[in-house]
Amino acid sequence: MKIKNTGREILPAEFEKRYGSEKLKERIADYGMWCAIPSVTGSMNSAFGIRRLRENQLLFDFIDQYFPDIPYAFEPNMRDGRFVFLPDNVSHQGIGVLVSKVFPGSLDFCHFWYPCEYTDKKKIASGQVCIPAFALKPGTECANLIRRLYTDEEASKNVCCTFAFNPDYVVKLRGHFLDDLDATETAVLTALKDADESVCGQGEKLVSFMRWIMEK
Repeated sequence: MKIKNTGREILPAEFEKRYGSEKLKERIADYGMWCAIPSVTGSMNSAFGIRRLRENQLLFDFIDQYFPDIPYAFEPNMRDGRFVFLPDNVSHQGIGVLVSKVFPGSLDFCHFWYPCEYTDKKKIASGQVCIPAFALKPGTECANLIRRLYTDEEASKNVCCTFAFNPDYVVKLRGHFLDDLDATETAVLTALKDADESVCGQGEKLVSFMRWIMEK
């Protein structure tokens, strides 16, 4: 069933009543979040769909409370169907937020991007990449971080990736950064030079992954 004014599919009753944001409900019901995803095997109103909505409820509640006013997007995690909360600009990638499977009651901040969109020199087969970096409890601190990263004026207008390794260490790479990996490696390692060993290790792994996909 659809709402006449907007054409939006009505969410299952418990969710339709739960959320005040029409924008949120529209994005949850979007056709693309329910079709052509290998792990999503039922419609929104099926038993599977209701279970999926409940599994993502922590994220939905967080967005409904803290983000009534900023533009944003959802994409599905293609491996398990989790909703990924993203910046609105499709060319601003590198960061996504979704319900954590490892830390109950927390949200994972992931390196979420499509590498093929950040090279102009080589056609690469790599599709969606979603790698957890750190987790936070949903709340004011978490919301402030997301708001700062997602509404960055430069990032919102340009092609770039924002890779957050933790709340204090964020690396922004611009344009087709995979085409000059020496410069990209320098930028990443310089930005993380004062971070602890685990964060530096994450940065090194990110650069190694970039080199791997460009050399395949």
